[in-house]
Amino acid sequence: MNEVAKWRELLLSQGIQAESHLALFTAEAVRYMTEEEFHKFRLKYIAPMPFAERCLESWDNVEQPISDWLAEGWKSAGIYGEQCRRVTKFRLFKLICMHCRDHPDAISEMFHVVARCKDDDPQAFRELLMDLKTYEFYRRLFDTNPKGNPLKIDMISKILEPQYIYPELRKRNANEYVPLLVRAEALYKRSLKHGNGKTEEQRDWDLEQNEMDVDAASCVLLRGLPLCTDTKSSSREAGDWYYHFMEACDTDPRTRPLLPYIDPDWENDLIRWRAHKEVEAARVPNWEHNIKFVIANAEPTEPRDPQKYAEFRKTEEDMDFEPDEYQLRPYQNELIVHANNKKNTIICAPTGSGKTIVATDIIRTHLETAKREGRVARCVMLVPTVPLVDQQCCEFVQYLAGHYWVDGFSGCENFHDGRAKRVLACDLCVMTPQILINMLNSVLETERVYFADFTLVIFDECHHCDKGHPYKMLMDQLAELDNTKNGKRPHIQIVGLTASLGVGDTSWDMAACQRHMLSLCANLRAETISTVRHQLENLKEYVTPPVDHVEKVSRPVNNEFVEAIKLCMSDIQRSMQVELLRIVEQKQLAYIGKDDIVFPNLDDQAQYQNRVGLLKKYLQHLEEPVTRVFLLRSINHLSHYFHAITISDLLPNFFALDYLHKKMLDYAKLSDNDQFNQINANLLKRYKVLSLQLRDIERSESGEKEQKKRAALLCTGSSNKYLFNMEKKEILNKLYRILNEQFAKDPDSRALIFVATRACAQRLAKHLMELDLELPMFYQQNNVGYMVSSNQSGTMGGQSSDEQRWMREGFSNGIIKVLVVTSVAEEGVNIAACNLIIKYNNVGSERQMIQRRGRARHKNSKSILLALDTGVEQQEFSNMRKEAMMMRCIEDMQEQEEQTLRKKIEEKTKEMNVIRDEEKKKLEYKREQLMGKRFNLKCACGTLICCSDRVRSVMTTLFVCCDPEVWKRSKHALTRLPTKEKFYTNCARWVCANCGEHWGQIVKYSNVFLPEIRVRAFVMERLDQQRGGFDRSEQVGKKWKDIEQNNFNVDAISMADIRSMYKGLLETNPEAHKEYEKQSRQADQQVAEKLAEKEWRHKDRRERVLLEE
Repeated sequence: MNEVAKWRELLLSQGIQAESHLALFTAEAVRYMTEEEFHKFRLKYIAPMPFAERCLESWDNVEQPISDWLAEGWKSAGIYGEQCRRVTKFRLFKLICMHCRDHPDAISEMFHVVARCKDDDPQAFRELLMDLKTYEFYRRLFDTNPKGNPLKIDMISKILEPQYIYPELRKRNANEYVPLLVRAEALYKRSLKHGNGKTEEQRDWDLEQNEMDVDAASCVLLRGLPLCTDTKSSSREAGDWYYHFMEACDTDPRTRPLLPYIDPDWENDLIRWRAHKEVEAARVPNWEHNIKFVIANAEPTEPRDPQKYAEFRKTEEDMDFEPDEYQLRPYQNELIVHANNKKNTIICAPTGSGKTIVATDIIRTHLETAKREGRVARCVMLVPTVPLVDQQCCEFVQYLAGHYWVDGFSGCENFHDGRAKRVLACDLCVMTPQILINMLNSVLETERVYFADFTLVIFDECHHCDKGHPYKMLMDQLAELDNTKNGKRPHIQIVGLTASLGVGDTSWDMAACQRHMLSLCANLRAETISTVRHQLENLKEYVTPPVDHVEKVSRPVNNEFVEAIKLCMSDIQRSMQVELLRIVEQKQLAYIGKDDIVFPNLDDQAQYQNRVGLLKKYLQHLEEPVTRVFLLRSINHLSHYFHAITISDLLPNFFALDYLHKKMLDYAKLSDNDQFNQINANLLKRYKVLSLQLRDIERSESGEKEQKKRAALLCTGSSNKYLFNMEKKEILNKLYRILNEQFAKDPDSRALIFVATRACAQRLAKHLMELDLELPMFYQQNNVGYMVSSNQSGTMGGQSSDEQRWMREGFSNGIIKVLVVTSVAEEGVNIAACNLIIKYNNVGSERQMIQRRGRARHKNSKSILLALDTGVEQQEFSNMRKEAMMMRCIEDMQEQEEQTLRKKIEEKTKEMNVIRDEEKKKLEYKREQLMGKRFNLKCACGTLICCSDRVRSVMTTLFVCCDPEVWKRSKHALTRLPTKEKFYTNCARWVCANCGEHWGQIVKYSNVFLPEIRVRAFVMERLDQQRGGFDRSEQVGKKWKDIEQNNFNVDAISMADIRSMYKGLLETNPEAHKEYEKQSRQADQQVAEKLAEKEWRHKDRRERVLLEE
């Protein structure tokens, strides 16, 4: 007894319920429990219990008390053998473990039964004692909250289907898992042998036996995993088993629901662990002997041969795979003519016309031609988003594998020895443009590639090659290379693919539209535009554009729900005005004027969102902490109310109320300091009053709707009159009607519904499956799904690439009939089988209109816009006009002779070069004016940050300090959520080692960590012969652009700068380097892609910032 008491006390001290731990040993209890013990335990521990007389339904559908039910099972063993005895022991053991928690004798006696395994199965006995070096991770399978669920691990073992995670655990290459998996699989496989050629009652016992065996296999797995890594003798890191188990569960939809039950924050927890493991694996004991920097002037002039890097291909299988054959259609043959004649061209063809097959043929022809001519060739396909990397890679493998090596790179791969050699091993690589930019600029030999390594570059969705997009940055970098090569430029063919060239930022000027297209051609060095001209009839046979409809819908008159929210928003806005006016009058923020603090009317949602979004961005730079928190938190509440109104516009008010409730719960959990508690309390007080009003309104409307439903059920012959008028909201009624008509006409239809936000996508998909009367074909059928972006974690409403793939596959094979999507489905994501497009009060540019319409690829397809706002309706009609103008422009350009068009593109290229040269001359003149000016940049406390001649610019927008000594004068504060920007990653706050002043951010660029300097973090002290400078108060509101114009020159960062900063950090603070790497990995995991691009107003060119959800 003392032994058991000590054992139980040890487990309890570690937060582990001894009863639940013991319940994991069902297999041993069943094996070692005698017949006498069974009857003793049944009478002693089960019969006296209050629940024992509770009736259960037995096999012959006769209800009987639990205690008798156990006895009946035991008697059946005389007829059906030992199988029934095992099942009945299983029942008894589970009942005792679950319901005798406060009975020490029961636990003690059951322990001694299980402990009989000591001699026969020493491993099971080790698991029973559970002697671990840390119980931290095993404890996570139990609920240690006194008010929590004491049966947490019992539920996990009951729900877990271990057969779905065995394969993933085997992939871990961890020998520690093999014996455990063999034991667990033996129990599970035994359950597969039951049930052949038996009576119905025997089969019922078989089902019980199966359930017992699966449960036993789950138990063996759960109790055995901790001993694989968390014992004192293990060489592995504690907790590895836990995260491997979590990852294994995440690979299958049948086990994934367990994860939030085990750990509500499982996604972020996994991200942090992966980042930690990757950093640990990448660490080298002596970096000086392992890190190889790129050698200056060692750039190749010809592509390096993929065959020399064959060992770096990710598989060891022989490449004897026979690819699928394909046959180009006549119109596709017309599209490839220029590209296969080695010309740079832009291929413009409708969505659904098979541009991927066209690209496949261009790539194969390019590689085959090079092989015949004895040249080395390598192709790269650039895609704008991460989901497209996987999708396009699979397409190319289907048609090229076996002859050519294809691989994809999205930025989330973990290659400890770099990715350069894996890229060089490819005949074709698919990647996002930012990956290629990073590799072209890396100082590390393991990451560096060159333009000369590629002979064909294909830009998917090439209309993005404009302004600040990575496509344009790549082409600009190539142009710079040409200017420094003295005529020895790399021979690279460039092909663009798009469904729409767009019309640019123009009105209705055909000449301006044509100039835009010529600019796009010049940016991509295209000599011509390839479209279908001679095979239009053949194109129409395969690609039939859906018929476009626009239906105007109205908002409900006198919407009490929305009016109550607007009134609350007005109160918050009034409370902000005093502080905002003071900020403007005292000029605390130079870029905020009186016009900026006037809140627009909420009826103009686009203007309101833009104005308040910009105001939030500006106020983040306010110095006074209390005022800043008050204003920013007030804007956050305005944002939530604003989004509640937009949800109310499109969905039943319940969803808006639920959205607000969840948002406000987050604020209720905040533990601010005393200064901010009152701010939080006042805002929540307003919400509390509002929520009572909103609940009353919502209940009243729900009751009215139920009355309409009853009327519809009673009505005969004219039920449709009621069916589509239950909602007050016309937009919902029309949506129901459209879906009903479509699926009544064609039950196998597929519909895509485009919405603006992730929140709306999730809620609308849920709502469509809750309408028993209006949409019976979806009611509780799980045939409506949603697909949103992968650049947010699941907790932020995002989806993983796997989840997106499951949605696409379900939609394609008909399991999902309706898919509610955001813009993720616009560009290139292949969702065929669609014959209805609904744009749910959501419209974009003319390009987006063409791409969305192209998702409907079946004949007799429809594209319908439900326009709630006049602006939305007008924008759609405007897009249609722009599309027609674009097509006329393309036709006009193609009617010209090829030489004439080439000449116009060359003239446009020269014109753009002249403009660029003039800008360079202006910059050079300005730099001459500032030549010789030098400053010390100092912190407010007097600590030197660096000299002005050690400041460098990255991509002209990021300004960093390139003085290796600065690492000694500063320190860092890790950010909770590192973020991934266009071409760098924010890893930590950079602060003064002396006073803690915020100097800027630690960023990762080109695989190296650099300190980015905030323009308002320093004062300047003049070093050259003239005296001057200015103090901190004059710095407020200035930008780096102003300093470059008026104070000192900033050079672009060089390879030497990057190399010196890399070495400086590792020499000064290697532990900091490790922490930054961990942060960087976490950002890679959390944000698979972020190709954010600034949008500008057309009139005043001011930045457009949307209110975040």
